[in-house]
Amino acid sequence: MKYISLITTLLLTFAGRGQSRLQVDTIPQSVSVFETAPGFVLNTGWHWKAGDDTGWAATDYNDSAWHSVNPLLDVHHSQPGLPKTGVFWLRLRFAIDSNIQKNQLALLIQQSGASEIYYNGKLLKQFGSIDDGKHPTIAYDPKFDPILLPVNQEKTQTLALRYALQQNVLYSTAFGTTSNPLLIAKLQYAKTAIDSYHQAEMLLSGYHFFVLGLFFLLALIHIGYYFFSKSQKANLYLALYALCYMGYILSPILIDTHAVFSKYFASTASFFFVDIVGPLLLSAIYILLGFKRDWVYYGALAVFILSIGVYFWQYQWGWRVGTDLMSMLVQFAIIRIVIRAVRQKKKGAWLLAVGAVLFLLTFAVFIAGPLLFPANLVLINVLFVVAVLCIPLATSLYLGLEFGFVSVSLQEKLNEVSLLSEKNIAQEKEKQQLLTSQNETLEKQVRERTAALSQSLEELKAAQSQLIQAEKMASLGELTAGIAHEIQNPLNFVNNFSEVSVELINEMQDAINQQDTATVKEIAGDIRANLEKIEFHGKRADAIVKGMLQHSRTAATAKEPADINKLADEYLRLSYHGLRAKEKDFSANYVTAFAADLPPVQVVPQEIGRVLLNLFNNAFYSVNQKRKIAGGDYKPLVSISTAYEQRMCCIRVSDNGMGVPAAIRDKIFQPFFTTKPTGQGTGLGLSISYDTIKAHGGSFELQGEEGEFAEFIIKLPVEPRRSETK
Repeated sequence: MKYISLITTLLLTFAGRGQSRLQVDTIPQSVSVFETAPGFVLNTGWHWKAGDDTGWAATDYNDSAWHSVNPLLDVHHSQPGLPKTGVFWLRLRFAIDSNIQKNQLALLIQQSGASEIYYNGKLLKQFGSIDDGKHPTIAYDPKFDPILLPVNQEKTQTLALRYALQQNVLYSTAFGTTSNPLLIAKLQYAKTAIDSYHQAEMLLSGYHFFVLGLFFLLALIHIGYYFFSKSQKANLYLALYALCYMGYILSPILIDTHAVFSKYFASTASFFFVDIVGPLLLSAIYILLGFKRDWVYYGALAVFILSIGVYFWQYQWGWRVGTDLMSMLVQFAIIRIVIRAVRQKKKGAWLLAVGAVLFLLTFAVFIAGPLLFPANLVLINVLFVVAVLCIPLATSLYLGLEFGFVSVSLQEKLNEVSLLSEKNIAQEKEKQQLLTSQNETLEKQVRERTAALSQSLEELKAAQSQLIQAEKMASLGELTAGIAHEIQNPLNFVNNFSEVSVELINEMQDAINQQDTATVKEIAGDIRANLEKIEFHGKRADAIVKGMLQHSRTAATAKEPADINKLADEYLRLSYHGLRAKEKDFSANYVTAFAADLPPVQVVPQEIGRVLLNLFNNAFYSVNQKRKIAGGDYKPLVSISTAYEQRMCCIRVSDNGMGVPAAIRDKIFQPFFTTKPTGQGTGLGLSISYDTIKAHGGSFELQGEEGEFAEFIIKLPVEPRRSETK
């Protein structure tokens, strides 16, 4: 970015070659011939005098007794006798060839103070404001904004400036390439000056939009990556890197650098942003490659901290220490760690190596650009941007490749889960067919053996017990797909931390061979931490499996206080994921409205869980059936809510599916009654659920309307709170 400030000056220097030549004679007899594009710098023959008299602007005023001065000198450094406060005047007499006076000329000014410009005794332009007793001096730099000179046939011209420096101004070397001159004055053909000025503005604007767009896109990509996978901190550092580089470019745009007072703040903001991008990029690569921060990293960080202080008190070299030294150290550290990663054959390290090589080549061509193609400033600046982006883009590609590897691994595991789910579904279908066959056989036997009613009743009870257990196993099959989804996350953590531990053991072996005890202890600590995480997620998976086994128990379980909200939410998600696994095109929305003040309820959690699972399965089945026959405007919805009403826990499960016809509402809780097609339902789900709720001392009701909705209402007794027993 520090080279951007050269664009305007270079444009004025190289644009417009081949036009007519301008000859200016300064007083005394000094003649300079120059081309119109760079213009003629009026840097000799200047005089100054402290004080304030507008008569000093007159063309016939004799300034021979005034002091000589070189206005190109930096105001930050002392110029002999030049006042730092108050008003003083600058004068210059020069001659212009008569052939040149036929053309419209322009004056180009750059300054570090405030001035009133007089040309041949007349006020031509004012930049900033000079202290008038009411308002202080405000310095202003026009930055070579062309000023049209009035045509004058006199050969000798007089340029006088009423001048003052603003007090309490902090000066800097701007962007490492410019100083703070007292005054730079140029003469140039007006058309050339105006065209060059506007071309420079257009080029700068296009360059800014181009670079900002690139870094905004880079920041957006890595912010998205980071929120997708927050465990990969390298994405956060790369996003911050791109945002800081945008801040570096935007600082001199958003802060008015025409105001001399603001230059320092624009420079400081730019310096901070460009200085911090190095440690951010270096941190991202260290994290990405899995290397521990070493002395080179902390050395670069120390130089960054040191450069902040140096910049404020060292006028000329503060920028060089902060940018040049910092950049070289960061690039050295990046190239060093990339070479190390390539030697260790880390996956994808060759991408970063290619980025580092391209950076070195592109930056070398950029440095040699002014010599190789001095007239093509756009290409030179594009080379700078390409050089800056080589390593960050290589890092982005590296992260993309890593995401690709992870996606392939996840897809393989999902395929395995799908195969297991298909097997479970096939087994479930076989069980349902078996149940259907047994139902038909039992009904036939009842009709044929009416005479032997007692014996038939005993056989029916035995068969019913088997069917109840089969229904429980069927609900277990419904849970399989949902549990597979829940257990996948801890298994992924176990696998990831295991892989990291293997890599740490390899590093420990290297440290042992090198007798580096400190590193061995540090790595051992990391391995121990990983093993603790593996143990944690292993226990998490174990808890999920134990929960599944508890669901399949046949023996009765003692009642215990249970959080109905948590139980309902868990079985709702398991039911939804289970049905999604069975039918790929299944889609429905579900909403919950759980009462925050609901107290724990004394229940057998496994039994109440089976009741809720049965209701959820029926609700999702109903909305899915309606979705197949309804129009595109239909939106399947299953709702569950809880409430604490009159010492009862009230659970409502509703759907906007097929509803329940009035003719069969009295049969809905009877054993073996089902509205599902043959082979898809046993008719025991609601019957067992009804008996379970009654056994808990609760009530089970059905409300609804055919073709519109169905709502099941469960009420369970709650032990009175202490405040309610008083």
